[in-house]
Amino acid sequence: MNSPRSRRPAKLAPPMSKLAWSNPCFEVWLLLHYSNHTRFVENAKRARDLLREHNPAWDKTALDFANFRDRIEDACRRADRLDPPPEGNPSTSVGQIIAALRDDRARTGT
Repeated sequence: MNSPRSRRPAKLAPPMSKLAWSNPCFEVWLLLHYSNHTRFVENAKRARDLLREHNPAWDKTALDFANFRDRIEDACRRADRLDPPPEGNPSTSVGQIIAALRDDRARTGT
């Protein structure tokens, strides 16, 4: 019997796994869309409060991508200047995941 791997089209690279880490939480990544925040973030509640200073309607359970879409390049640039996760605070590697997805898209033409 053929395994799923043997049925994969030859042009696709083997699957890769990457971890997107943010310290202290994912909201740091979202905050970087609005601000060049480089100060220590005590915890997720503080990150949420900082994010709400820029986007008062922000709700973790109803993330609206439209509020962040036009600021992705700013967030990637700001994240690159921070100390790397997991040690850095604040820090995030979500921008690296976005770059990897873009590279893959350019490589495969999809």
